[in-house]
Amino acid sequence: MVHFGNPAATLACLNSLAQSGDFPEVVLVDQPPTRCGRHPVVTRRIETLSNVGFAAACNLGVAAVDSPFVLLLNNDAVLDGAGAPRLLRELAGLPADAAGACLKLLCMDGRTIQSVAGLMFTRDGIGFPRGLGETDRGQYDDVPARKVGVPSGAAAVFRTAAWREAGGMSEEFFCYCEDGDLGLRLIALGYTFASFPDVIVRHALSAGSAAHSTFKAFHVERNHFLAMAHTAPASLLVALPLLTLWRVVRLGVDALRGRGAGAGMSGSASALTLSATLLRAWMGALSMLPAALKRRRALLASSPLATHRVGHYLRTHRASLAEMLRSRDLPQ
Repeated sequence: MVHFGNPAATLACLNSLAQSGDFPEVVLVDQPPTRCGRHPVVTRRIETLSNVGFAAACNLGVAAVDSPFVLLLNNDAVLDGAGAPRLLRELAGLPADAAGACLKLLCMDGRTIQSVAGLMFTRDGIGFPRGLGETDRGQYDDVPARKVGVPSGAAAVFRTAAWREAGGMSEEFFCYCEDGDLGLRLIALGYTFASFPDVIVRHALSAGSAAHSTFKAFHVERNHFLAMAHTAPASLLVALPLLTLWRVVRLGVDALRGRGAGAGMSGSASALTLSATLLRAWMGALSMLPAALKRRRALLASSPLATHRVGHYLRTHRASLAEMLRSRDLPQ
């Protein structure tokens, strides 16, 4: 678990772990400016000197464990019920080719879906949670194995050896898109993911930053380009700027009409600020592209079918643009 922000949320999460059953070890990466401090359930606490970002902090935590599997849990989430024994029971039957599993992620009301059976992806490579905003009726509990997506970083199980084989999360992302990027790199290496809908996590979505903040917009717009540069087929990379431009145009049209995510964005900042944020993000992605392409070449050298596997995954796990841009008032 990575702590950042309000210690009360992290303490509630740690309390949920204590109540859900025995975990062999609980590692807390504790970050300033306001640290969480010690908790009886924590077996190892790692202090960082600054806010190193979600991706780097997760890497620190996973590097500290010897367990065959690791559970990532956002500090603004709580594990429901007897989560530990349920999780261990599910892990006993995890296929050998699975790099991990997606959990059922609900809003704090325990009814509204945030993500079940993993992330889908837009045409330009932004991860989108399956079932977001729907009332959970178990409609995604039996998704076929071939349709399960990559896990949301808010609550995910990874095979530790697979995490390390893929190199962990991309620390240069800082936050956002790092979960989809890692998932796609594991898909590129030939792994799959399972779904554990009986293991339920309730999560305060975007508690660390507002759902339509310029902070979030900057990191998503920059990082999705880098994620695609790591693993996407060359044909998609060529089309990526146009696909992204089309999505941004659709957001702008929706903003003018006062509907959907576009309206949410326009309500959070001026058009000039949003335009400057997009430009900064795209220029940032361009400056980071050489390093991303270097990682891509290393991946292809170790796994020549990497981009072919990811291309197939993206075609069969696609989120529609209309669904992504739909407005949702999610309970906290």
